[in-house]
Amino acid sequence: MTAPMPRRLLLAGLGIGALVPLVFFVLGGWMLVETQRFLSGAQPVAAEVLGVDDGRPVLGFTGPGGEAREARLHGVDIGFAAPPGSTATVLFNPAEPTTVRRPDAWSLYGVAALFLLFGLVAELALAAALWRLVIRPGRGI
Repeated sequence: MTAPMPRRLLLAGLGIGALVPLVFFVLGGWMLVETQRFLSGAQPVAAEVLGVDDGRPVLGFTGPGGEAREARLHGVDIGFAAPPGSTATVLFNPAEPTTVRRPDAWSLYGVAALFLLFGLVAELALAAALWRLVIRPGRGI
C-alpha cells in the first residue's frame, strides 16, 4: 500500500491545473472574437475551386470592386471536398484578402465551441477535485 499524497502537493497540482481551463476558455473566446471580426465585414461570393495548396482549397472569385481574386479556404475543412472547377459560396472580407471562409456554422464556430466545451469540462473536473479536497476533506479521492 502506498502512502497518500500530501494534501499541500495535491492543492498545488490543482492550482497549476486551474490554468488548463483558463487556456481553453481564452483560446475559444479569442477564436469567437476573430470570427465575429471577420464576419463584420464579410460578404458572400460565388467562388470556383482552382486547386489545392498545402491541403487547403484555393478559390477564385470576383471581388467587390469587380477585380479577379484568389484566396485559400481558412483553416482545415475536412467537409470541403469539391473538385477543381466546381463552384461554392464562401464568405470574403476585403480586410483579409488572402482568405475566405465557408458560411456554415461548424466552419465558423466549431473549433471555438470545442475549445469552450473542453474548458468547461476541465473546469467541472477541477471543481469536483477541489470539492473533495477542500470542502469535504477526509473522504479521499
